[in-house]
Amino acid sequence: MTTEPNAEMSQIHDRMPVLLPRESWERFLDPAVTDPNEIEPMSIPLPNGSLTMQAVSKVVIHVRNETPECVEPVKVGYPQ
Repeated sequence: MTTEPNAEMSQIHDRMPVLLPRESWERFLDPAVTDPNEIEPMSIPLPNGSLTMQAVSKVVIHVRNETPECVEPVKVGYPQ
């Protein structure tokens, strides 16, 4: 699930993943909840400063790539 980006993320993308706090997991996963309007309020961007951004290799562009290189930091401006 994605949502609109917070101010930090909006600098690099037009959406961001919904990251649910632990206290929301039970309600979100409850099979008795069938109305999307009950879940929608959980789909909000994280506050600015909640995530750490790190440049990664362009290897992550291709879904078939599942290697450690996908999460290894790279220097900004360094050929990827």
